[in-house]
Amino acid sequence: MLPSTPPINKVWTFQITYFSILPIFEGFWPMKTLIMVVILVLSSFVHATPQDGNFYFKACFSPDSESQSICSSYTNGFIDAIKFQSAATSSVSFICPSPNVTSSQVKDLFKKYLVSHPQKRNIEARTLMGAALLDAFPCAAKRRN
Repeated sequence: MLPSTPPINKVWTFQITYFSILPIFEGFWPMKTLIMVVILVLSSFVHATPQDGNFYFKACFSPDSESQSICSSYTNGFIDAIKFQSAATSSVSFICPSPNVTSSQVKDLFKKYLVSHPQKRNIEARTLMGAALLDAFPCAAKRRN
């Protein structure tokens, strides 16, 4: 006589693997794929519009703390990217900020540039920020000294 096997619910060792649960989701995978395709197609029509100087002029000079935060975040990100690029790559840089420049200084330089060049505020902010920092921290002047 053969020993009886315990019923399924009495089995002590039960291991679930990725492949053992796939049959549960058989109908789910096509729907998930369809959703991903729709998201990818729709996202191709949506893109971020670069902000111009007018946008950051309003943000940087607004008394609203949220607008000030937008301005500060933009200037911090810009100077951080420049510092990272100069530290991580050996490519030629045109903007060479001093190592101890603060984010407040960069924000002040950007605000000053926006005020002193009102005719350029319709240009993308990244171009204006680059011009402001190039005026303040040119690499060519450092190489001559």
